[in-house]
Parts: sequence; C-alpha cells; structure tokens
Amino acid sequence: MPDNKEKQKLMPTVDVAYQVDTLDQPWRRGFKYDRQDNRIDFAHVLGEDETNRKNFSDEKIVHEQKRRTNYQNGIYEYALSTEQAYKVSMHDHISADMAELIALRQQYLENKDESVFDGTPFGFYAEALKTGEIDPTSKDPEAFNKEMSLIVNGTRDKYKPSYANAADATFFGEDDGAHAQYYDQNYQRAKKICYNIGGVDFTKYMDHDVEISQNSHLDILAYKKNLTNAEAAELYNVPAYKADMSLQQYQDLVQQTLAMNEGYHWGDTSQSEYEGQTVGDVWKESIARVALNHSPDLNLENIYRDGMVKSASLASSITNDVAREYQKKGIPVGVQNDAAYNKALKELYSVSLDGKNVDVSGIINPQYTDFTQSISDEAQAVQDMNKWALTRQRVSNTLASFSKGNVQNEIVHPQENEKNNHGTPLYAPQSSDFMHRVVPDMTGDVIEKPEKQDPAQTLLEKTGRLNPPKAPAVSKISDAPASTLQHMRESEGR
Repeated sequence: MPDNKEKQKLMPTVDVAYQVDTLDQPWRRGFKYDRQDNRIDFAHVLGEDETNRKNFSDEKIVHEQKRRTNYQNGIYEYALSTEQAYKVSMHDHISADMAELIALRQQYLENKDESVFDGTPFGFYAEALKTGEIDPTSKDPEAFNKEMSLIVNGTRDKYKPSYANAADATFFGEDDGAHAQYYDQNYQRAKKICYNIGGVDFTKYMDHDVEISQNSHLDILAYKKNLTNAEAAELYNVPAYKADMSLQQYQDLVQQTLAMNEGYHWGDTSQSEYEGQTVGDVWKESIARVALNHSPDLNLENIYRDGMVKSASLASSITNDVAREYQKKGIPVGVQNDAAYNKALKELYSVSLDGKNVDVSGIINPQYTDFTQSISDEAQAVQDMNKWALTRQRVSNTLASFSKGNVQNEIVHPQENEKNNHGTPLYAPQSSDFMHRVVPDMTGDVIEKPEKQDPAQTLLEKTGRLNPPKAPAVSKISDAPASTLQHMRESEGR
C-alpha cells in the first residue's frame, strides 16, 4: 500500500505558467485568468505582503487553471440562450471554487491538518469534517458519495450569483432563438465540462441546478438593451452619473441605492402590494419606525446586507456603462469627491415618515465596505486617464477575437474516453518573465475513489458472517415459524 508521499507522486499534476504583475493600486489582486490572452496573471499589490501571501497559494492557481480548462474545453462553444449562458458563467465560477476546495482536501489528506481550511470560504466543509459528518479517508462508497454531494452542493450554495458575468451571457448567448432546439443539450454539455473535476462527474451529485435571481435578470436586461446611464438610472431608480464623484464612489452609491430600493430585500416580490403599499415602501417604513425607537434590529440589518450582496453585479454593470459612455465621448470622469458622495448618502438614508425625515443609517448599520467590490478593470482604466488608449485597444481586440460568427451550433457527442482539448494550442509562454508552479491537475484522477468491494467481504464486515444465515429447516408448512408463513401468504397473494 503506497504511503501519502507515494500517492502524491502518483497524483496527476500540471505545470502552470503565470506572470507576476506589480500594481500601483489595489484594484485587482491575486491570480486571475485572462481569457483574451489565455494567460494567468498574479497581481502583486505593493505594501500588502499578508494579502499577497494568502493569494499566492497553489489552490488559487488551481482555481484559475480550472477556469482556463473550462473555457478551452468549450463551455461557450455551442449555442445557448442568454439565460443559460449566464448560468454557465455561474457554473464556471462554482466549479473553479470546487477545484480549489479539492486541492485543499488533498492537502488535508496528506497532513491530516484541518487548519488548511482556516480563512477559506469553505467553512461548511471544515465544519462537516470536524463533526464527523464526512470522512474523506473512508473507503465506504456511501461515505464517498455523501462527501462528493457536500462538495458540489455546499459550494453552489455559498456561491454569490453576483460573480456571474452578464456581459458573457449577452455575448455568448443567443437572442433570436435560432438554435433553440440545441440549447438544453448544449447546456448539459457545458455543465459536464465544468463539473468533471479530479476524475469525478459531480453532476451526478448535484441536487438542483443554479437559479438566476431577479436582480440577475435585470442585469442581463441592461446588457441586452445597451442602456444609456440615464435610461438605466430611470429603469432601476438609481442616481444618474453627473461626473461629480469618482466611478468607485458612484458604484458604491448605486449599490447602496439598489439595496435600499424595493425588490432587493424581499426576493421577487417587488411588485406585490401590502395594504396599498409596495414591498419597498413597507421596508422603508419599517426601518424608519425602528429608527425612531432607537432600537437596532438584526433582522432588518441582515435584510439590508443581503440586498447589498445581490446588488453588487448590477451596480458594477451600470458603472461599466458609464465608463464606456465617457470613454466613447473622450471626456474625463469625475474624481474622488467625498463631499458630494456623503451628501448623496445622507439623502439616501433619510426616509420620510409621518411628515418627518428619519435617518435610518444607524439602524441598518450599513458597513457597506464589507459588501462592495472594486470597480472593474475597464472602469478603472477609464478612471485613470493615462490608460484610455490601452483600454480602447483592449476592448477592440476582445471584440475582434470573440466574433460571434465563430460560434458553432452543431451538437457534439464526444467518445467516452475522448480528450476534450479541441486542439487548443499550448499556452506555455516563450517569454522568460513567466514563472511556473506544479499543482494538482483537475482534469486527471486526483480524487481517490473507493474500490468496489466483494459482496461477501462487505457482509463479513457488517455481520461477522461470511454467508447469509440459513432459514430454519422445517418438515412441513405447519412447523414453519409464523414470520415464514406470513411471508409465504404475502407471496401467494402477489
């Protein structure tokens, strides 16, 4: 029986090339897969050694490498509806998270040290391990299936839908339904690509598919309609951009506004009414009355924070549209202006109740910095005047390299053992400024599966008997035990 070190040698690995990029601003950090150049970059943030150390780990490379193999293997290669393309974007991120978790799982199996999960987003797995709910060392098939089910369903449940990319959905998805008869088969194919991880087909363990939230539907709609900022502001009831603050401040303001507006706390019930009021009105009145009593309400606070999470993607989309508009016009966006930003926040958190304006900010305790996100690379490039030309060229190159005319619409039925490489050229760079890291190869059999046990051996382990017990010998029916007679009568009645 090979020991842990020998197993590590047998585990499939891949040599991943990456490039280190030193940034002067922490608006992007850690490893990131650049789909346009088919390259993995590591953004090293100056002065943040601890952050860099945490982000510079094997499992983070495994995460981005999984996203690369997903794309190379064609998750968007065949026709999908816009909504399905959005779900594929979600599956892409979820499966990359799963690959990261499986890499940590392998570290645990080598060292039996549960601290490998500390500070990771996989607390659900660490807790199940601690309580004995799962045992990754077990050779029992049932225990294995239970663990695999937890990995896929637990990762999906902790995933934030706002990480999905509405731009990808509208770019790769079809609007006209020209190949609608292929959509479902192509969608299942993309899921198979995503969830074939470490030699396990996790689609077999997923108890339900991902769902697109109402907010995400609005996000997709914004991309489909190619709305101007003024149109988006009217549709989503958010402030229009007046160039009186930075793009980062505007995005934060939009996200908080969306979180305060109707429809972001109460699921998909934004259009319902309660005694003549919209749900959003009821929400605002509730927090105003609590504020007047000076009694913080944890439930209201949690509702607000949930709204912040759900609104992140749409706020980013609206801000990106602003950046594109200003870039196209060739005019500068606003710079950081705390006075204008704070004034807008004061107005946002002032709720009218019984003829009075009530400040509710202290009641819902909007520690919004925990739930906001940095503006996108594209928006940041527009914010930084000296990056305009670079961004314009990058957007042009992206559109040229991902022409929709190249999308294939035929169904592919790969052979059982066929390698899904689609003839993708090697990504190993020739430049000497690239570095390399050998990590677990999630396209191979990283996860050790339980061996099929002999039925007799299984019976021996469970009962201590090598053969099943024999029924007592009887000479005639009347001598048989009552249980046997009952069984015979039931059999005759069938």
